[in-house]
Amino acid sequence: MNAFIVMKHALRLGWGFVFLFFLASGPVLAHKNETKSAISYSANPVTEGTDVTITATVLYTGTFGSGPTHSPLPALNDPVVGDTVQIQQLQVEIEENVFVGVACGTPDSDFNDIDSGPTNGSGQFSTVFDTSGLGGKTICFRAHHPDSGGQHGNDTSSSPGVDLVINAQTECTPGATVAATLASGDGTPAPGPNSGPWTYRITVTACGGLTGVTAQGGSNGWAGVTDASPDTGSVAVRKQTKKNTIHLWTIGDMTGGQVANLDVTVDGPIPNSAPDCQIRFLNGPWSATYSTDDGATFQKSEYSGRVTVSVDTDGDGNPNCP
Repeated sequence: MNAFIVMKHALRLGWGFVFLFFLASGPVLAHKNETKSAISYSANPVTEGTDVTITATVLYTGTFGSGPTHSPLPALNDPVVGDTVQIQQLQVEIEENVFVGVACGTPDSDFNDIDSGPTNGSGQFSTVFDTSGLGGKTICFRAHHPDSGGQHGNDTSSSPGVDLVINAQTECTPGATVAATLASGDGTPAPGPNSGPWTYRITVTACGGLTGVTAQGGSNGWAGVTDASPDTGSVAVRKQTKKNTIHLWTIGDMTGGQVANLDVTVDGPIPNSAPDCQIRFLNGPWSATYSTDDGATFQKSEYSGRVTVSVDTDGDGNPNCP
């Protein structure tokens, strides 16, 4: 049908006809398979000098953008295989062309690639990060999957940034230390019903042989506990209130240098009224008890810190938060 005939019918049938004509005869709308990315560490926190394996994972969400589907549609959590994924470090420029890694939420910072490569059959790509000389630093990393495959390929996605905590090498004093870090989840969540979940990790490290080690601590008053999984020993609820859960983690005897981890997952909405940059705690302080004399006497460790997230109401990644 030529343009003259189209115009003739348009005058008679109205411009809605023209819209439908070109919609029907034009190119097919494309869509992308939507993806989700995640970042993980072989250990966190670590001691300076440890090589940390950083792994980026890219999976399908089972959904797609606008336009007709193509078959087969990847299912939820199917791995994205063979696509390039980037492992990025959050950095600030301290002088011209000199960049250093910084913690998540640091003002005037940007994510820059430190390594990239194709995903394997599990949708993963890994790199090894040397922490030598970085004792006392906290450095933020994320996974970024660029757009791929043209009109019917895989959409872009980025994981939330997750801090890697690097402890300085210190002279070992017999006893136990307790640390709390964010293992997974969005460190700068937007308000709403789907802000979480988050997993914080409680790490107990033994300096010297210890007997009868336990750790105890609470969560928070706004996001309930959905799971608590130790890699050593067992965990039980010691006290439950309307707003908090107190856990007792029974680790047992530990050898010098041994590390035990407990992952606690919490989930809950952040109110839409929450202001930008509001700090929300995921856990309360944790401490450990232990014996250095085969159970004759017990001591208590210092308390851990608290894991926080910073509310991102305006969607800018919180670059201007104090």
